[in-house]
This record gives sequence, C-alpha cells and structure tokens, in this order.
Amino acid sequence: MTYGQYVVDVGTWEGTVGPAADNGTTGTDVSTESGFHEWYAPPNADALELTLDVTPDGEQVRVSVHEGSRDGTVVAQMGEEPVHQHRTLTTDVDGGTTYWVEVEPMVSVAVDYTLEYESHEKIRGEPEKQRPVGLYRPAVGTPGDMVMSTLGSTDPLDAYGADTEAYYGPMSGTSMACPAAGVCVLVLDAAHKNGYDPSPIEVINTVEATARDVHTVYTPWNVGAGFVDAEAAVMRAEAGDFAKFGETTLANPDTPTSLSVTGSRADDGSAFIGGQTNRVDLTIAADESVRVRDRIPSE
Repeated sequence: MTYGQYVVDVGTWEGTVGPAADNGTTGTDVSTESGFHEWYAPPNADALELTLDVTPDGEQVRVSVHEGSRDGTVVAQMGEEPVHQHRTLTTDVDGGTTYWVEVEPMVSVAVDYTLEYESHEKIRGEPEKQRPVGLYRPAVGTPGDMVMSTLGSTDPLDAYGADTEAYYGPMSGTSMACPAAGVCVLVLDAAHKNGYDPSPIEVINTVEATARDVHTVYTPWNVGAGFVDAEAAVMRAEAGDFAKFGETTLANPDTPTSLSVTGSRADDGSAFIGGQTNRVDLTIAADESVRVRDRIPSE
C-alpha cells in the first residue's frame, strides 16, 4: 500500500533507443526510433507512477503516456526540457483503458533505459475537488533575458556567458524563473512577519491577482495574468489579504485567437541543366496580417 492506496499493478520495461540502437530490440519502432510499451490499466486503477533510469547517465529521453494507441492523445509527459532529465512521473489514469508508454530519444546516441511502473487504486471517498489540477497556461511574466543565478562551476551551461563568476552564470528562457520565485519569497516573508501563514495556492493567487497587463502583445497563453507587480503583491500579503481564484484576470489578448491561412506554390519546371534557374510562385490568402517564411526544401 502507498498512502492508503492498494498497488494494483507493478512491473518493469527495458529497451534501447536512439539512431545507433539495434532495430531488433523488443518494443522498438524502427520508423520513429522510439520504444513503445503497451499497458492495460486494471479496472480499479487510478494512478500510474513511472521511475526512469538511463545509461549512459545524463543522456536525454522523453517519456510520453498515450491513451488508446501509440499515436493517441498524450495525457502525461516528462523529459521535455533538455537542460535536466526528469526521473519520475505520476499521472491519473482511467481503469480499464489501454495506454502506450513511449520512450523517445532526444540525443543522437543509443540510450539504454529502464522504466519501473506502479499503479494504485482510487482512494475510497476521495473528494474529486482535491484531485490534481492541470493549469495549461502561464501564471505570470517576469524578466527572463540573461538572468544571473547560481550555477555549478563545472556545469557545461557555464559556457553560455562570460565566465567571470565561479558559481554564478547568466541564462535566458523560461528555465530562469528566479524573478518569479523571488516575488513569491517576498510575499511569504511579508506574510510571516505579520503573523500570517498562507498556503501555496494563496501565494500564487495573490501574485497573479496583482499582475498587470502592460503590453498589447500580452495574451493568456504567453503571459497568463500579466507582468508581476512585486510591491502590490507584498502589500496584500502584509495585510493578510490573500487573493481568491476569482480575482485573477488574465491578460486581454489584442491579437486574434484564430487564424485562417491558405496557400499554394508552383514552379515552372521539374528538370534542369547547368545554368538554368527555377521560378517558384507562392500564393497566400489570410484573414489577418501575417508574415510568410518560406523554406527551400533540401531535396
């Protein structure tokens, strides 16, 4: 049993993936170079836990759980971020449903992997409203360009910027969530100093509710509730006035939510000799102003 749940299925999958992998490896799809494992969820199954181990250590693979078939809907995934290889994944499953677990190589070398899986039954009387919730949008926006943070002196990413600090380095991108984390720390600190002990969701709601929609390019899908306002969030925390879910207002999208584009291309020849050129005509029709980028096929 695990936390009051009975284990209803347990096992291990193994394989090798990557361009150099043996095509005869059991479960390896030659066309995709991914390893696939079919799993039938017992009728009383409610959760699936996966634990990954790879050799050589540190190589990158992505693990996806597909519902129904190999190309079915992805219901859970780990290893999508190339900087760090995730090791564990827990996802809800529906009992009596077939799932396919895909192990996809993200590097150009052969990788041996072991996936240990364990499935648990549903806790009797579990309140549905307390089950895990997926939030498929960003929360807030913070500066993410060349943010300075702690970094191991031997980490290969240390070469990303000028090596002027032994244990610090600048990086860009969503991985550098230091400013957002820092604002949350300020909110917690202000609350604790005034005798309040907010829950994690109260901190998140307060940071989101006080964020500001300051740019016309902001949308719910690129910045969530807007750009953080640390001072406003801290003032609410000092007063113990933590925001509720209904107070968060997402950024107002000033760009279209859908785009209809049609196009065609045609050239004036199919066989050429030295010195001849080929004319390619592109025809594009769109219901909004768009930028067209054309790529010359390698063939």
